[in-house]
Amino acid sequence: MPAVDQGMTKMSDDMNNGVLSEDPSDKEFVRLEPAIMGAGITRRGGVEDRGHLFSQPTPLTNFPSSFTEMNPRSCSAPLIRVHCGIQDRVAREQAQKQARLQRTAELDKYMPTLKQACPYHFVHAKSVVADDYPRCSWMGYGNLDGYKHFKNSLTFESYTYCYRCGMPQERQHNGEGPMCHMNHNFRSKLPCPYSHFIFRVAYRVWEVLELRVQMMKDLGEKDMPMTQDQFEAWALEEEEGRYNNLLEVFLWFCRKVDRENPRIFGRVFGSA
Repeated sequence: MPAVDQGMTKMSDDMNNGVLSEDPSDKEFVRLEPAIMGAGITRRGGVEDRGHLFSQPTPLTNFPSSFTEMNPRSCSAPLIRVHCGIQDRVAREQAQKQARLQRTAELDKYMPTLKQACPYHFVHAKSVVADDYPRCSWMGYGNLDGYKHFKNSLTFESYTYCYRCGMPQERQHNGEGPMCHMNHNFRSKLPCPYSHFIFRVAYRVWEVLELRVQMMKDLGEKDMPMTQDQFEAWALEEEEGRYNNLLEVFLWFCRKVDRENPRIFGRVFGSA
């Protein structure tokens, strides 16, 4: 018969009898936390039952030095970044929309005065006189064939810009259509009263080298288009918060005239 380990036998007997060795030198001595012992004692027929105490997990009291407690708030940091990113994008889109609407308001300020006016007198003399096309004395200072090529190169996506005058059109109530243009009754078969004016002014500004250099500098364009083909392609480009460069050139010149002679605008052409 194999020998029985006296230590293990003693430990087993003590556990079954509800007695635990309190000798710290005993290798089988088990130290129990008072709180766990108190919570785990039950009685069966007047006898204390402590056997199930050893199934209770030992509380962790000493953590490794490398242990770092997780901060619950740190879990929300990615969500905060996403939320801030959405807010930034919405704010940027709103700013771009307001910038375009500001340009629409400028067109409503300038265009009633320039209705049926001479574009060449407007550029060269900065004055508003009745359109006398094709007998205007200033016409000979430009390349008429070049303008025709430029005008034919302009193509707009449907319902974005008026193909007769170049002003932005109202789309899904976005407010970008100038009222001076929307109030015209296009069903009357009358031509757009602003036809060609913006096109002619923008092209003539590009033709006059001094105006071209100043315009490109003020619009923040580093690569100044020099050839006819380059200008035609650039005129149709559009940046966020702006209309196409064709309109940006026209508005740039209107602002320039408005600064130099504020009395020109704010009245309808032909009025006192």
